[in-house]
Amino acid sequence: MASELDSTSPALRVAIIGGGIIGRACGRELLRAGFRVRIYDQAGSLPGGSASAAGLLGPVSEFLAGDIPDPLIAAGIESLGLWAEWGRQLGDIGWRRAGCLHLGHLGSDEERFTRMAARAGAHGLAAQMQEAGALRNIDRRLKTSADAIGLFLPDEAEIHANAALAALRADFTAQGGEWAAVRALRIEERIGAIAGIHDPVDGFWAADAVLIAAGAASRDFADLAPELAAIYPIKGQLAVLGALSPRLATVLRFPGGYLAPKSDGTMLLGASMEPDRTDAEIEPAILAQLHAKLVAVAPGLAQLKPAHGRAGLRAGARDGVPQIGPLGIRGLWAAAGHGRNGFLLAPFTARRIATAMAASFGLRAYPD
Repeated sequence: MASELDSTSPALRVAIIGGGIIGRACGRELLRAGFRVRIYDQAGSLPGGSASAAGLLGPVSEFLAGDIPDPLIAAGIESLGLWAEWGRQLGDIGWRRAGCLHLGHLGSDEERFTRMAARAGAHGLAAQMQEAGALRNIDRRLKTSADAIGLFLPDEAEIHANAALAALRADFTAQGGEWAAVRALRIEERIGAIAGIHDPVDGFWAADAVLIAAGAASRDFADLAPELAAIYPIKGQLAVLGALSPRLATVLRFPGGYLAPKSDGTMLLGASMEPDRTDAEIEPAILAQLHAKLVAVAPGLAQLKPAHGRAGLRAGARDGVPQIGPLGIRGLWAAAGHGRNGFLLAPFTARRIATAMAASFGLRAYPD
């Protein structure tokens, strides 16, 4: 992926505020596009969201059940394919096409599952309706009542969230990216354009562009870009369960939650969606509610108890569509508001930012 930016001297400089999954992914692609990049990775006014991430890569599960605009569906499907490529490039990040099994009942879920299956097919993805007998064949620990039904999505995948974060940071620094474990104090604007970042390390770091990818804390910069006021926190809590033998072959989704079996044996049970919460405290009552929802659909898993919990704040967008692109000031960009789909959409977001930012300087990031 050589870039026309390689012919410029010196390289154009980009500061990224936020070192979560979106910031790291964008940093990787901007480096590959020929920019000089520095990531500022110290928490802002709100905690990050990675602690509440299970690393599920499910565009059908997330986008095809409701009234989601086609561009976002297409972005999720494209990003799922990019993760397969990234999994080969980044090493052991736990990427596997585990599939996803949605569990439900004839009366309440059949219409929704049928609609999801039809929309999946329209987008070229497989979806298989499952009756009670088929569910027993998948795993005897699932609920086997006569009205039990399921929808199996074999194309969906998962990764280890923490492993992916570590691999992206290692890849970023190996490519020559600069990692500043400090908080960006202030973005400086001069004559209608971005000039750089004030920070505790250099005092001032000149930059041709600044990308705000600070999760829920991106709204801290609404004084420069009023659009960012639409970013809001969504607290998420998940429980880490003990190992299960034999391991579940696929991710389970059920009303109000999911169960993600990881290759290292851990089981992640999640996840709450609590809009406009700004704390990251673990609440045993929430974890107990998630466990009760799991047992209702998979009574054979009742012996699995939460060992501990995790919590973080995702960045939501009020209209449900992430902000990915330039803001009102020349050189100021945003990649925020992905909700609970930050990991899923990270590769798509990073490619989009790298391509568009290069174009804004009259260059191509990925020439043919």
